[in-house]
Amino acid sequence: MKKIEKTLNYIYYAYKRNNYLFDITRFFRNYRNIKIENPIFLLGLEGGGLTFISRVIRRHPDVVSVSGNSTYWSGADEMQIVYQPILPDEFSMITKNIPINNYVNDSTLLIKSSVGWLYASNELINYYRKDKTDYSEELKEKFLKIIRWTISRNYKGNNTPVFIDKSQTYTLKMELLNEILKDYNPKFILITRNPYISCFRAPEKGGGLKTLKNRFSNLEMIKIASEHWSNSISEAFKSSFKVNNFQFWQFENILQEPEKSFRSIFNFCDLEFNKSYLPQENDKIPFGSRFMDRWYPINPEINDKYFKALKKEEINIVNENCGHLIEKCGYKKL
Repeated sequence: MKKIEKTLNYIYYAYKRNNYLFDITRFFRNYRNIKIENPIFLLGLEGGGLTFISRVIRRHPDVVSVSGNSTYWSGADEMQIVYQPILPDEFSMITKNIPINNYVNDSTLLIKSSVGWLYASNELINYYRKDKTDYSEELKEKFLKIIRWTISRNYKGNNTPVFIDKSQTYTLKMELLNEILKDYNPKFILITRNPYISCFRAPEKGGGLKTLKNRFSNLEMIKIASEHWSNSISEAFKSSFKVNNFQFWQFENILQEPEKSFRSIFNFCDLEFNKSYLPQENDKIPFGSRFMDRWYPINPEINDKYFKALKKEEINIVNENCGHLIEKCGYKKL
């Protein structure tokens, strides 16, 4: 992409992500006439394939996200970040409750806007985990209004719209989300990626984790990443018994059999599936999108290069922290 085109693409992405800030109707309308039905929450970890899966589902004409509808199926789709200025603290990526001097491994570093790939570490998880005890009628009304407002802004069809979101921190909030949305049949889909690969990639790819590069060794960061993976997946499985609609998928299996997998996912979401939603060679990703590579062609061997680079000490760290979940999630223990 040429430099000017790349700049314009980013400007449009930023506009589509943030233009809701100029919509003042949320201050004087309650949107109670907007119907909510079968909202979808994709759960899992960063780098775990949620972007790809979200994009396929968002090509359905009745699905909307925080940044648009099926005409903009590749825009920002994490309300935890996009709606940060207007969300209740319980659902925001930046929680106000973290003490300034608190961070992993007793470090005094805290960059509160960069907790991605870190929020479920042993040091931080208690600031992000939410359950039924955090429920209140006031919180419910605020959250429902935001979803109704989003649907009102972005849905232009004549059928029943379906809201979708992939805020990863919500993996720790499934029980609270279900309590708020229980009258609207929410769907929760947990996606895992092989923990050896997820934890190995994290020090290089991982948002807030990268900020610790000069303070911790690579092995120490893999340990933090394995805590993050283990705590996230443990919390999701624990909460899955307290909700009505939960489905679990390995990202790798979806890549191996995309049509079969997405037919099942769409059926679970009460959405009609069409093969055209899957990546096609001639697809044009909408202008104003990031992560242009997360689409076509589908790469079932996505993990291979990382397996080749894994070292014994890195494997041991993942086994120590994630070992009780590896086979439960259908992966082979190394």
